[in-house]
Amino acid sequence: MVDGLVCGVLRVVQWWLERGGEGRLVVVTRGGVAWEPNGVSDLAAAAVWGLVRSAQSENPDRIVLVDVPDWDASARTVADAAGLGEPQVALRGGQIWAPRLQKLSESDLLPIPAAAPLLSPASGEASPDSYVGGELKGESDGWALGVVDGGGSLDGVGLVAGEGSGELAAGEVRVAVAAVGLNFRDVLMALGMYPGSEVRIGGEGSGVVVETGPGVHNVSVGDRVMGLFRGGIGPVSVTDHRLLVRVPAGLGLVEAAGVPVVFATAFYGLRDLGGLSAGETVLVHAASGGVGMRCGAARRGPGARGCLGTASRGKVGFLRGQGFAAEEIADSRSTSFEG
Repeated sequence: MVDGLVCGVLRVVQWWLERGGEGRLVVVTRGGVAWEPNGVSDLAAAAVWGLVRSAQSENPDRIVLVDVPDWDASARTVADAAGLGEPQVALRGGQIWAPRLQKLSESDLLPIPAAAPLLSPASGEASPDSYVGGELKGESDGWALGVVDGGGSLDGVGLVAGEGSGELAAGEVRVAVAAVGLNFRDVLMALGMYPGSEVRIGGEGSGVVVETGPGVHNVSVGDRVMGLFRGGIGPVSVTDHRLLVRVPAGLGLVEAAGVPVVFATAFYGLRDLGGLSAGETVLVHAASGGVGMRCGAARRGPGARGCLGTASRGKVGFLRGQGFAAEEIADSRSTSFEG
């Protein structure tokens, strides 16, 4: 039932997008979105919403989602809802509703573990730089974002005891975290689909060094750094000094937090696994994505030339803007790049 409906809608959406032209496709579902006090009443319709929302993100203003409580809703009412300029609406109680972000109340916030914060800022400003010279507070482990009920749903994400305290071992660095990058691996962890029992969401980030262990010479207290963190998302993380580099001048800490994983993945895949050498051709699938863009830089590497795939036709122009010739770009939505 779910597969059949989703595949059928997919074919219609693909046909609509390929035909081009003006106008918008209106996809009407019944009970596909939750509405207090009632939840989702049609799982197949909910799956359609997930599919169509993905298509909307790649094709703005081409598709509208309308969810109705029952099939008695008039065509006029559906047309009025679709004409509001909202990408997704729901008809409930004779009114048209659209999703909006709202500020959380205190009761909605994740409870911080009873332990006190790990570090005391050296100044009154709550920023990573203010932790330089800060003092350790007791034996507290601080906190980190983790999975508190075994996973299976994003509702299971909560704050757990952190790993930022304790004496540093040789080669370790303590970092006051400024920002953390999120990757698909983190989603798998939150959903309980990632192998292993140690679940620490957030494996890369940036911040300021507040303490170094014996034998650390590549970074110093006060340095702005980025790299791979083992402590997850929290105020403080401890990691191996070999997994950190200084943030280049002109790059902000927020931007730097999303750099390490894509660069490390590309380097490991191309050099360690692929053994890339001069004169070889590289096929990079989804070259407009984070890892893809970094892998695409291989065309400027040791003599290799990149034959690049894109996530969608709309992103071909982006790759051309990055200096790729037309013959170096293939459509990832077809098999034309094979052979």
